[in-house]
Amino acid sequence: MFNKFCIIFLFLITMPFSGRADSFNTSFLVGNTAASQWNSDIEIEPGTYDFNLYINDRWLGTFPIFVKDGTRESIYLSLSDMSDFGLKLDRYPKDVLDNDSGFISIEAMIAGGSFHFDPNGFNLSITMPQAYIDMSDVNWVDKKNWDQGINGAYVNYHANYFNNYDKETEQYTESLFLSLNSGLNLFGIHFVDVGSVTSGSGQNNGSGYINTYRYAEKALLDIDSLIRVGKQPSSTSYFDSIKHTGVSLRKDMRMLPDSYGRYMPVIRGVAAEQAVVTIRQDGRVIERLNIPVGEYRLDQLMPTGSRSDLEVTLTYSSGRQEHFIVPFSTISGMLREGSSDYNIHVGRVEDGQHDDLFIQGEYTRGVNNFLTGYGGATWSDDYQSYLLGSAISIPSMGYVSFDIEHSMADLNHLGHYQGQKYHLSYSKYFSTKTNLTLASYFYKTGHYLSLQDSLRAKDYRDESYLSNRVKEGYSINLNQPIGKGQVYFDGYFSRKSGVSSFDKQFNLAYNQTMNGVHYSVTLGRSYTHYDFFNERNSVQENRMGLSISVPLSVFDNKVTLTGRVSALDEAYRSSDVILSGYEEDLTYSLNMGHDKDSNSYLSAYASYQASKVYLNASYSESNGTRQMAAGASGSLLAYHGGVLASSQTGSNFVVVEAPGIEGATINNDHKVRTNSDGQALVATASPYRKNTYTIQNEDAQGSITGNMKYVVPLRGAISKVSYTTDTAKRFVFQVSDALPFGSEVFNEAQEAIGYVLQGGRITFRSEVALGEVWIRYLKEGDWVECRVNLQEEEESKRCE
Repeated sequence: MFNKFCIIFLFLITMPFSGRADSFNTSFLVGNTAASQWNSDIEIEPGTYDFNLYINDRWLGTFPIFVKDGTRESIYLSLSDMSDFGLKLDRYPKDVLDNDSGFISIEAMIAGGSFHFDPNGFNLSITMPQAYIDMSDVNWVDKKNWDQGINGAYVNYHANYFNNYDKETEQYTESLFLSLNSGLNLFGIHFVDVGSVTSGSGQNNGSGYINTYRYAEKALLDIDSLIRVGKQPSSTSYFDSIKHTGVSLRKDMRMLPDSYGRYMPVIRGVAAEQAVVTIRQDGRVIERLNIPVGEYRLDQLMPTGSRSDLEVTLTYSSGRQEHFIVPFSTISGMLREGSSDYNIHVGRVEDGQHDDLFIQGEYTRGVNNFLTGYGGATWSDDYQSYLLGSAISIPSMGYVSFDIEHSMADLNHLGHYQGQKYHLSYSKYFSTKTNLTLASYFYKTGHYLSLQDSLRAKDYRDESYLSNRVKEGYSINLNQPIGKGQVYFDGYFSRKSGVSSFDKQFNLAYNQTMNGVHYSVTLGRSYTHYDFFNERNSVQENRMGLSISVPLSVFDNKVTLTGRVSALDEAYRSSDVILSGYEEDLTYSLNMGHDKDSNSYLSAYASYQASKVYLNASYSESNGTRQMAAGASGSLLAYHGGVLASSQTGSNFVVVEAPGIEGATINNDHKVRTNSDGQALVATASPYRKNTYTIQNEDAQGSITGNMKYVVPLRGAISKVSYTTDTAKRFVFQVSDALPFGSEVFNEAQEAIGYVLQGGRITFRSEVALGEVWIRYLKEGDWVECRVNLQEEEESKRCE
């Protein structure tokens, strides 16, 4: 019983306090105690503090908290911050939000809820009724809490080496390819360089760095956009992407709440009474909320991944119900009502031979539940094109988009070209669960040219290039569940200028997994015309494939055995057997195969993901060749705290700092651990969204105050999260004197480092072993202090 009381008491005194510390009955303790010390009233000092604010376990960011007189009833927040808390402000009484002080007490804000105030961790956690919470953007964090990041430089690298031996000629060829994606971040500006180095035997140009893109980028948060200056591709949805050197401005939809950028219908109507609205999709409830009498508008639903219509039920307070259907059909490019997207590019074309002036722009607008409109234009030297289109959601029929583009080009010696391109798409999810994801058709008139066509045509003296372009094409892609499997079908048809026949390609596949065994059957057929002057000269191919994968256990390791066989034009083509598996960070496979020409081959592949680098290697040998390859990839980052490495690659990095804590894992990923300086590098942060980083100190080396941190980085930022650590060791000594339980222990600098336990033991934390400590406690109303020499024998240690 004695030990139980001690444990309970230690638990109580180490809990974070809310406002004032709770007092306790000292009669529960056995022995002498420093009771008056532990029952003294602990108050929060008046003032202004920056606290992490949580509402219903959702982190909203850091906000100023005002403490008036040091009590829990005197905590206030700024009314100007209320709009950032994700609350339904219209539910508060008018006098609460319109007072002259500019503040709201926490008791008034929580509307009957509760809160926990932790001044040690600078956290304010609030629990509130759901009716006051705006659920529109649960992943959204206000822009003022976004992190611009620190200054630093990084490089993502992918290096690959290839060696090939031709057995017939007895010749070796080898090559090295290095891809680099580098960045330099200075004061919120992101400088990017993308390029590669290629070298090897048989290459005339030897080795050298070839730059692909090089630009500077900055986020413009006030207009939810990115500005980019330098060599870059145009980010376009409706035109050809053009590499150019210049300036671009485009809206970054990721800066916006999810409810703005992702298409969902707006549900509106008039409620005759107080009602509960229930919204279902595929029979599953996706939203349920209360609405008052009068007009309502629900515009904050989030996509679920389904493409079925929405079933809406209003249950009135009288018990009466009202049902209606809201059609839902969408595809990429359709925007929610009131949403918009745009991009504009100005510069000069970069294609090695032309430097024409280039201007391109696009604008898309979600008009209502059923209509999204879009348009764009491209101007260049001797070239213009204009595009106008719309995407329409038709109730019970699906999604249709249609656009027309008109182009005009002067090709010097070839004359003036003017034409149109028509594009039509259709998408529909049927009640049979048939998903027609895309049926697309386009047609180009004879003299239609894209900007790329125009630039290339200038390099030809005749119309040979223009006469060999694809003029017409359409595609279809659908899938259908059958039993426990899935059927997939896709087809593509295209026709070139001056040719009446279509090239065709069909693929049909069925996949199923039963009792862990995966089956796949594929069928394909293609018709290809290879002679422009004689349409009868064509090639037809019929393909068939069968694959079976069986999970096995070999020496307690899980592996997969896969057998594959393929046929071409009703004749055997090839077959192979693959054994693959993984062991922690090691992935491997062995492959043996044979083809119709009696060629046999054997190959092996392995990859290993270490904490600092990702490695892979392969070896293959056939009747005629022997090949070896090796590769490495990862990232390096330099900042004011040193140079860090990671096996991951990315463009949003987070530096984790926990001084003195070595070997701690980040987010339970054993490949991301702190080094000897307590640093770790994470390369996969999501821009404009809350990223959570939890550090686990498995070896109990030191202690960490608050092991969870959050950051919301800008695109391309290098962010840093720092943890407060204590690497002091804990010491416990037995003192022969009966000292009051709970008395504080001090070091030579008079810093409180521990306390007295039951039974005359003392405990404290210190970076190094101490020779002596002091103990201070109240005795008959007066402070008493004594010294303990820790270098004496245990039975001789006294407090004198």
